Amino acid sequence: MKWVIIKGVRYPMSVVSAFAAYYGNNPFLKIRIRNKYHIISFDNFDYLNIQIRYLINNYPDFVQIGNWYISKKQVMSWGPKGQAVDGSGWVISFTLSFGLENSTQIKFDKEEEYQRALDSLNEKFNVIL
Repeated sequence: MKWVIIKGVRYPMSVVSAFAAYYGNNPFLKIRIRNKYHIISFDNFDYLNIQIRYLINNYPDFVQIGNWYISKKQVMSWGPKGQAVDGSGWVISFTLSFGLENSTQIKFDKEEEYQRALDSLNEKFNVIL
């Protein structure tokens, strides 16, 4: 069994399904372990950055959706929605096996960024066009 260490605590790698870093006055890591969300606070940005890089390196099959890194097994589907209704950007909508606190959509300011994200998703999930 493989293990991952999160702020000094050892967990089986298979129990982590999503994680995200939140920066602000009190930086913290929000992580989904055994189908429950946990908030792990950090004293400064450097320690949080080290932890996030460590997790990203140990979970290369996770997909980045907004500021979340999510197991590919949890992503049920996604679809390009095109330009936002208010014209403020371009949107990709996701269906996950669990919900996130905001929404399961990513908004891009530029159409090129939107297209690059779609291409990246198609590549990561081996989509045949």
